[in-house]
Amino acid sequence: MKSLLRHSSLLIAVVLFLYMQILGTAGCGDQACPRQGPGELGFTMIQYGAPIVAVVAVALSFFTARRRGGILVPVVAWLLLIAAFVVLVFSFTPTG
Repeated sequence: MKSLLRHSSLLIAVVLFLYMQILGTAGCGDQACPRQGPGELGFTMIQYGAPIVAVVAVALSFFTARRRGGILVPVVAWLLLIAAFVVLVFSFTPTG
């Protein structure tokens, strides 16, 4: 249960940050903003991929947690969610 809560909290943070970054581009309506995010494919991958990564990691952890190397499943999930966050941070130009 703790694993589910940890993955869910990071997932929620990444998705909320995604929406904040999208809403932040509203200031670019009348001017050209060179970097407005990772593009439509990137948004789709982050928006729908992040929950899938969290759910799959929790499901796989039920089978791999007690095995040697079982820590790799949650570590890879965290790395993928952190990578999504990093893509969002560096693919936007702040407005204002």
